[in-house]
Amino acid sequence: FRDFEAETRAMEAMIARGNSSLGNSAQLAAGRNGNMNMNAAVTSASPHTSNSGASRAGNLQDLFSPPRDMLFQGTWDEARAHGKASSRWLLVNIQQDSQFLSYVLNRDLWSNEIIKDTIKHSFVFFQHEESNAEAQRYKTYYKPNVFPHVAIIDPFTGEQMIVLDLARFQSDATDLRSHFLEKVQQFLEKNKLHGAQIKNMQDNVMKKYEAEAAKTNNSSATKRQKQESKPQTEGQMLGSPTNESVPMEDVKDGGVVEPEPPAGENVTTVQFRLFDGRRLRRRFRKDRKIADLFAYVRSEFPDARRKPFDLIGYPPRSLLPLKDKTLLDERVLNTTLSAKYV
Repeated sequence: FRDFEAETRAMEAMIARGNSSLGNSAQLAAGRNGNMNMNAAVTSASPHTSNSGASRAGNLQDLFSPPRDMLFQGTWDEARAHGKASSRWLLVNIQQDSQFLSYVLNRDLWSNEIIKDTIKHSFVFFQHEESNAEAQRYKTYYKPNVFPHVAIIDPFTGEQMIVLDLARFQSDATDLRSHFLEKVQQFLEKNKLHGAQIKNMQDNVMKKYEAEAAKTNNSSATKRQKQESKPQTEGQMLGSPTNESVPMEDVKDGGVVEPEPPAGENVTTVQFRLFDGRRLRRRFRKDRKIADLFAYVRSEFPDARRKPFDLIGYPPRSLLPLKDKTLLDERVLNTTLSAKYV
């Protein structure tokens, strides 16, 4: 397995040895639109590298390289135009080669598949190194003073909607991802972009899980009516426990609250935002069913045992119809879920 701590120490040492090279914009291999190239910066940190050193540098290039598969390749004006046309917010990341957090974001945040899905769904991702001409232009408009800089911009008005403070989470990849997803989730819930595309997508998701919830409600109501139509036995009349004391939803979804597993390769952490605003974090095995997540919420929030609810992930989707799927199958990994009554 990869020793991330050792690789991080190696990276820090390389940055320290080649700091002047890393900070020299002339050595940054800029592409057609001036996008940053940390791979070139990493390689340039030690120009007289042995074969084994070159291999280590190659590993570092892979580990800390920018997320090229989702970078917007164009100018600031083109990014705004693309955001307007696709009804997506601009997610801006201005990096600074001398700041190790810039590399950490590439390694632990932008490379994560759930984060990528979230960004591709709702954002145009605009990432540049500080010395780049487009980054300088951005700095002229918004005057960031802390790097790396991460912000959300309205492509229609140019308003800077929110600046994300990620520095305090750089030592824990799970906390970093959870915090980012939580902030993005809150932002998307509270803000609607101009144009109808995002709203329509969110409405479609809502309609889908509301329809699923309606089916569940109808099924539960029918079962309750059948139970109520049955003549009561003497034990029931005296108040002895019956099946009615067990919520229908608990019986139906098949979820199990297993003991929390220790951290490991086949274990993931899920953060829950409950109905009253509380936040809970818990580890689950990746091969467990999504129904277990519902069962866990019920175990922590008694009211949820009597009311149908849904868990909403990001990109926005309902987990209600996916209870029989595993966390790994549906990529419900290192994420934040919101519990909502339906």
